[in-house]
Amino acid sequence: MGAAVPTIRWVSYRHCFPAGCFYNAFGDLQCQQESFCKSMAVCPSRNYAINQEVDEMRILKKIALASVMIIMGTAMVACGDKTPVSADDFSDGCANVGYTVYNDTAKAESIEELEEFYRAVSEDGNHEIRFFIFTDDDGAKNIYEYYTASFEEAREAASKSSHTSVSVGNHANYSTTYDGVFGRVARVDNTLMVCYADEDAKDAVDELIEGFGY
Repeated sequence: MGAAVPTIRWVSYRHCFPAGCFYNAFGDLQCQQESFCKSMAVCPSRNYAINQEVDEMRILKKIALASVMIIMGTAMVACGDKTPVSADDFSDGCANVGYTVYNDTAKAESIEELEEFYRAVSEDGNHEIRFFIFTDDDGAKNIYEYYTASFEEAREAASKSSHTSVSVGNHANYSTTYDGVFGRVARVDNTLMVCYADEDAKDAVDELIEGFGY
C-alpha cells in the first residue's frame, strides 16, 4: 500500500447495479459506468440524598475510590485479548436486527490477503457495515490503517469533529464523528468491521459492533 491515501467511495446500493461495479484493492466499490452509482465521497444526574450526619469527606473518598475501581476494571477489560467472530456469527447477528447481508467475496478478489468479505446493509439502505476476514493479522492491520487514515483526513478538514482511538493486544478501535458523519473501524486479529453512516445511526451501529465484542 502506498504512502498516499486514496479517497474512499461509499456507494448507496439502492442506486448501484452490481454487474457494473467492482471492489478495488482497498475494499471500496467502484463502478465501470459512473451513471450506475450514486456515491458519497469521503477523503474517507443522578442526585444523591445525603444524611446530614454523614461525614461529607468520607462520601467523597468513597466516590473517588469507586471511580478508580471502574477505571481499573475498564482498563483490564480493554487490555485483554478479544475473540474474533466468524462470518456466520456476523451474518446471523446482523440479520437478527434487520440488516440484509451479502457475501461479496467474489467481487473483492483484488484485496490482498482477503479470505472473505461481507456487507450488512441497514433496512433503510442508508448505511452498511463491512466485515473482512483476512488470511493473517497483517492484512487486517493494513486495511484498518487505510480506513482510519482516510477518516482522519476527512475529520481534520471538518468544521466540528471528535474521535477516539485505542490499540491494545490483538484488537484496535477507531471511532469518529464530523459534520454529521459517523465512522467506525474495529479490528480483532485478522478480522475487521467498518462503518460509515449519518451521525444519527451512531448509537445503533455502536451497539451492534460492540455486541460482537469488537
